[in-house]
Amino acid sequence: MTSVEQVYLMVSEIENSIQFYRDALGLSLTSESEGRAKFETGACTLVLEEEFEPDVLEEFGLDPVGDTRGDGVIVVLEVESVDDIHESLQSADATVLSPPRKVSWGRKLLLVEDPDGYVLEISRPLE
Repeated sequence: MTSVEQVYLMVSEIENSIQFYRDALGLSLTSESEGRAKFETGACTLVLEEEFEPDVLEEFGLDPVGDTRGDGVIVVLEVESVDDIHESLQSADATVLSPPRKVSWGRKLLLVEDPDGYVLEISRPLE
């Protein structure tokens, strides 16, 4: 493998998710179409997608997404300022699970839940 090119997150309401990722987190929205939004993260493309059509699920042998979106998934986003993102998240009334703190493995981070329950680690290396 040479790299991770894209990460897909299945979301329930694309507009709520766009607001969260663009407005609260400050990610750059690179394209938007019906039920789909792409954000450039620097390392890979983050794709938010509402439910796939039943024929697409059938074609790839996939089951529909259940109600437990985000269980067992943590997406890590490296940022310039954890504190600035924290302020933005608070202004957006986001669900911050763990406020900014320094951890023993040499990072400053916070944990936040997106509108569909995906846990995001917002972090940067300690200087």
